[in-house]
Amino acid sequence: MNKYDYEIDKMMTLNTAKAGFAIGLLLQQASVFSCESVVLDNATQGYHASALSKDQMDHDLQVALSAIQDLTKMLRYSYRVLANAHDENVSKVLAIVDPEKSQLIEHQLRGLEGAMRVAFKESTDDFKEMAKKAYVVVAEARSAVTNLNSLIKQRTISPDVFDSSVDMTGLRTLAEHGTKVFHSGNFH
Repeated sequence: MNKYDYEIDKMMTLNTAKAGFAIGLLLQQASVFSCESVVLDNATQGYHASALSKDQMDHDLQVALSAIQDLTKMLRYSYRVLANAHDENVSKVLAIVDPEKSQLIEHQLRGLEGAMRVAFKESTDDFKEMAKKAYVVVAEARSAVTNLNSLIKQRTISPDVFDSSVDMTGLRTLAEHGTKVFHSGNFH
């Protein structure tokens, strides 16, 4: 029995509501980065009750980033368990992961990543460091869920197998020749 088979029981289902909440907060922050003069004006004018106050924005950003980082850990853990699961346990792992939820999270994170990229490019130096940190956290989460979804496809879709009369020795010789030419750099 594989050590990861024991880890299946420790897996948690993907919480799309929590992910959506965090993504929503970060989308709000991305739009704030683009309108940072409003935030700075409110902070300097003493409008601490404003939803756009710097303290509230920092707090909301930290809450959202923490949730996204937790999601990233969960996605990476799920990937590791699925990659190492025996064939008979794949359906059990997929029941926990729920491919529909992971696809939904990937779509949401792709949208958020695009918004964060734009916010980072448009922000001034005062906001660039905060925007960069948020962008990196989101990009890592998007990468983790993309990898998981790719692995889900690999573990669930059976490849088409075709009968072939290809001469495997000749194919190997052709591949070796191509490799030699590539390494030599002499293409013509």
